[in-house]
Amino acid sequence: MGEINTTLLDKLKIGLANHKGKQNAITSKEIVEKLKPAFPGINGAAIRVHVHHLRTVEKIFICADSSGYYTPANEIEAKHQLASIRSRIKELREVDIAQKEAYQKTFGQYAIDF
Repeated sequence: MGEINTTLLDKLKIGLANHKGKQNAITSKEIVEKLKPAFPGINGAAIRVHVHHLRTVEKIFICADSSGYYTPANEIEAKHQLASIRSRIKELREVDIAQKEAYQKTFGQYAIDF
């Protein structure tokens, strides 16, 4: 399930709207189990692709952390999600820089950006 399924998007939108607040988060595994009867081949990767679409294309604010997916119950939860995203971006930048340096050290040349 690599492509976007509009029926699945609609189900996720409705379902996630019913999971408001961190205390009501739903895991990817739980979503898969609930949707399997209607979408037999569904898996966690398909959920992530569709949540990504909802966040980036449809601009729906969806939080995600170790407790699962949920829509923010308040501004504090929304701000916490944004801070978490920024922190992950910072960590990935640090790894990118370090790996480019390691590439140069290992191969004696600068890595070509892909």
